[in-house]
Amino acid sequence: DDDDDNTGGGSRSSGGDDDTGGDSDSEDGQENWEYLDDDSLVDRVASQIETESATTLERGMKERNRADKIGKPLHKKLQSDGYLSQSYRHPVTGERETATVYVPREQTLPERLLQRRDEHKKTALLMAKPLKAIREQAEQRLRRQSEGRLDRRQLVNAYKGQSDIYTRVKDAPETSFTVSLAVDMSQSMEEHIKNSALYDSVMTMGDTFAMLDAPYEVRAFGSSTAHIKSMDENGADPRAWSLAEGDLGGTRMKDTIGLATSALLSRPEKNRLYVCLSDGMASDSHEAAAMLAKARQQGILAFGVYLGDTPKEEDARTLDDLYGGRGNWTSIQRLSDLPQKVAQRIASMFKSIR
Repeated sequence: DDDDDNTGGGSRSSGGDDDTGGDSDSEDGQENWEYLDDDSLVDRVASQIETESATTLERGMKERNRADKIGKPLHKKLQSDGYLSQSYRHPVTGERETATVYVPREQTLPERLLQRRDEHKKTALLMAKPLKAIREQAEQRLRRQSEGRLDRRQLVNAYKGQSDIYTRVKDAPETSFTVSLAVDMSQSMEEHIKNSALYDSVMTMGDTFAMLDAPYEVRAFGSSTAHIKSMDENGADPRAWSLAEGDLGGTRMKDTIGLATSALLSRPEKNRLYVCLSDGMASDSHEAAAMLAKARQQGILAFGVYLGDTPKEEDARTLDDLYGGRGNWTSIQRLSDLPQKVAQRIASMFKSIR
C-alpha cells in the first residue's frame, strides 16, 4: 500500500511538475505576447498586408481595364444626344482613358438625303453579291480540311480514301467579321460633307456590311471625336444627317482609334477590321501610328484610305507608319470610290483565310 501511496504521491508530484510546466507555458505565452509587441513584427505584417492589397487592387484594375471588358459598353445603342464620356484602353500604355464624344441628335433624314437611300442599297447589293460568293469559297476551303470533325457531306470522298474530308469547328465562323469605320470630318472635308458625298459613301458601306451580316460602327474625327452609329444599332439612318452637315475642326485621331480598337477587341467575330478615311495628315499621327501598330499585334486589321491626289513622299511614309505598309492603305480621288476599295480589302481578307 505504501508503494501505492508513493506511486500516488509520485503521481501528485508529477502533477506538480505539470503545474510547473503550466507556469513555464505561461511564461512562454508571455514571451509570445512580448514578441507580438515587437514593432518590427507589426511593421512586417503591415507591409505584407499593404503589398497584398496593392496586388489585389492592381489585378482588379487590370481586369476592369481589359480591352474586351472596357469595349462592350461601346456597342450599346446610343441613348443621349450632345456629348457623353466613353472609355477605352490605350493600346500602347494599357491605361484606361476617357474621351468626350459628340453624339448627333436622332432625327428623320431630310428629304434630300432620304431620296438617295435607294441608290445606296442598289450599289451595296452589287458589292455584297460577289463578296458573298468569295466568302462561300473561303468557307468551302475551310470545310475541306485534313483534320477536324468529319464533314458528312464528304462521306463519298471518305470512302474513296481522300484526306480532305474534315471541317474546321470554331465558336465563330472563320469568315465572320466586324468593322469600325472612322471618317475624317475635319474642316478640309467641308466640300465632301456639304455635297453629301461623305454621306453617300458611308451609307453605301453600311448597307453592304448589313447585307453581309457584319456588325459595324461609324465614328468621325476632327479636333474631337463623334459617334454616329454603334455596333448594336440596326443602321446609321437616325444620325446619318450629321455626315452631310458641319465639321469637327482640326484632325486628331488618337481618341477615335482608342475607342474603335476597344470596341473591336470586345467583339466575338474572328476578323476585326478598322477602316479609316482621311484627306490629310493628323496632328497626332506619331501617337496614332503607335496605337495602330499595337492594335495590329492584337489581331485588328487596319486599312487606310487617303482622299486626294497621290500623296507626297513624306505623306506616304506617314501613311506607311500608320497602317503598317503600302499594302494596308490606298488613295482615291473621288469619295464614290471608297466603298469599292473597302469591298476589295474585305475580299482580300476572305481569300487569305485558310
